[in-house]
Amino acid sequence: MKKKSENIGPKIYIFTFGCASRYLDGEKFKNFFIQNNYEITNKIEDADFILLNTCAFRKKEEDIAIERLIEFGKRKKKNAEVIVAGCLPAINKERMDKVFKGKNFSPKELSKINDFFEHNIKIEDIPDVNSYKFHRPKSFIEVIKTLPKVNKTALLKRTFQYAKAKILQNIIADEVDKQFFIRIANGCLGNCSYCAIKFGIGNLKSKPFDKIKTEIETLLKKNGKICITLTGDDTAAYGGDINTSFAELLNRIIEYPNIKKIDIEEINIQWLVKDYERLKSILVNPKFNRLWLALQSGSEKILKSMNRPILEIPKNTAIKLASLKKAAPNLIYRGQFIVGFPGETLEDMELTLNHIIDSKFDEVNLFKFDAKPNTKAKSMTDQISDKEKNRRIKHMSLKLKKHKIKILTNN
Repeated sequence: MKKKSENIGPKIYIFTFGCASRYLDGEKFKNFFIQNNYEITNKIEDADFILLNTCAFRKKEEDIAIERLIEFGKRKKKNAEVIVAGCLPAINKERMDKVFKGKNFSPKELSKINDFFEHNIKIEDIPDVNSYKFHRPKSFIEVIKTLPKVNKTALLKRTFQYAKAKILQNIIADEVDKQFFIRIANGCLGNCSYCAIKFGIGNLKSKPFDKIKTEIETLLKKNGKICITLTGDDTAAYGGDINTSFAELLNRIIEYPNIKKIDIEEINIQWLVKDYERLKSILVNPKFNRLWLALQSGSEKILKSMNRPILEIPKNTAIKLASLKKAAPNLIYRGQFIVGFPGETLEDMELTLNHIIDSKFDEVNLFKFDAKPNTKAKSMTDQISDKEKNRRIKHMSLKLKKHKIKILTNN
């Protein structure tokens, strides 16, 4: 699109919600606009453009995105334009189209922003950012008040619980240590039968180590000692497309003495199983603090129906995770499991419960199965009612709490 002049241009309001990747995208969008002489505004009513950067992980997040769209359409000034980014356009465009017919793009289509806005600098030339901020509480609460179909109390409670945890984390941490995100890849190598996120993120695209090295060394130079979270959509698949490996990346990162703590998000369990001995020898390093592990079920039957890669029976995976935990007792395991997948029996549910306990998880997300459009799982027979899913989650939560396993999910 035609290049902009050097004068300050139109005002833009950016609203983001969702996972770390969407927030990091949101900060990247902000830098794109600043470097192209747009003015960032905190008031919807003053904006010439409104960029809504969405999540559609579950129906709950879709609901929030749709309500934001409706509300922003009402609050914007007459000639302002709303543009939708994030996962909603890719995951449930049909639903979005019922309330919004404007420009949109998904995470795998970031370059479209160049077509929608005048610019001198392309989005591809804007470096990844390594931190993000939530919207100011006043603005957030103001938006929450406009959401009639969302459980406002639950959403506010979840938000303030997160904020409280972050404040405590900062108090407990060494005051010279700062937390940053390093996005090591986008996309994934999976093809799960329930997953619609793949429609938005596309296939794995690993970031070359030279770029990761530059990000880390820039942060160290500016901040001294740091804590980092390695993030992406399928982090442990890193390198499969650029002739390297996740283990090689971790070995290089732990060489930096002033990286004090490392969290790793979105580890699909097959990659840990596939390279277990080498990864175990690395992860016992005390720098590693928390692993976010996506297992989804403890039933081999359900895993096959989910089209999850199965390199060994779940029982053997649990043995490996327990062995790693014994070797690195301070390593925190956070698990992700789906409850109520089509065809899941009570026996399958109990297998998942036992798998969580035997694997020595510290924290788990129990996500109620949500049938997404255009996925194979949506058309499967033996769908389970919401009432039964809720009953199972309650049963599992009570049992896991007896084993001192923290339940994180707010379904």
